[in-house]
Amino acid sequence: MNLVVPTIKPPVYPVVEPNSLLSALKLTPGLRFIWPLWESSGLTAYDYSGNGRNGTYDGVTLDLVGPNPKVPIVARLDGLNDLITGAAGCSVRGLASYTFVAVVNITDTAANKDLWMESTGNSEISTRFGVRFDTSEALVAYARSGISTQGISSQTSTLTGLTGARIIHVTVDVPNDQILLYNNGVVLEITGIVNFGADTVVADTAPLFGPALGRQGGATPNWTPGLVAFVGMFSPKLDVATILGHARAGGLA
Repeated sequence: MNLVVPTIKPPVYPVVEPNSLLSALKLTPGLRFIWPLWESSGLTAYDYSGNGRNGTYDGVTLDLVGPNPKVPIVARLDGLNDLITGAAGCSVRGLASYTFVAVVNITDTAANKDLWMESTGNSEISTRFGVRFDTSEALVAYARSGISTQGISSQTSTLTGLTGARIIHVTVDVPNDQILLYNNGVVLEITGIVNFGADTVVADTAPLFGPALGRQGGATPNWTPGLVAFVGMFSPKLDVATILGHARAGGLA
C-alpha cells in the first residue's frame, strides 16, 4: 500500500511592502515615529519606526485613495471633530532640535487649520510646538522652549496657495534660534524672528494637550479639514538634501 504523505505548507503572513517614501523615512537617522496612516479600520495609527509610538484615531475616515502611487493611501479629517492623538514619545519635550514631517492636502481655506499641536495649557500662548495653515494658506510653525516665562517663537511662510497634495517639513533648532519651513522639499521664504533666549532644549514637562494631529488645544479649537498621510518626527533637525530626498521619494518634487 502506498502511503500518501501530506504536503505541509508554511503559514502565510500578510506583508505590507513599504513604498519608496516610507523606505526613505525609515532609513533617515533620528526617526522618532512615522505613521503611514495605512490602516483600513480600527483605532490605532501604527508607528513603523519600530519605537512603538503609535497614534489613536478619533473619528478619522481611513483607507482612501492617495494622490499618487508613492502615496497610495490617505486618511481624511472632516474639520469638525476628527483627530489623531500621539503617544507620549511623540512629544518634543526635552529635545534640542527636531523635524516634523507630513503629507497633507488641506481642503478648506476659510479658517485657520491647526495641523499639529502640543501645548502646556489651554491657550495659544502655551503652545510648545504647532503647525498651522492660516487664513491666507500660509504655513505657520510655532515653537516654545520655556514653560510660562517665554512667549512663542514663530515663523510664517510668505508663500500662499498651499492647497493640493504636498509634503511639508518643519525644522526647529533651539540652541541656534532657528525654525525653517519646507514645501515639497524646498525651504520657504519666511517672516518673523525666533528667540529661544538662553534655552538649549525644549522644556521637559508633560503637555496638557497633545501631541495631536487635527486640532488646536483650548476650549474653542480650530480643526483641520483635509487629507493626511505619513506623519512623523525626527531628532535632530534634518538637512536640506535629506528633506528634498523625502519629497522626491513621495513623488512630490
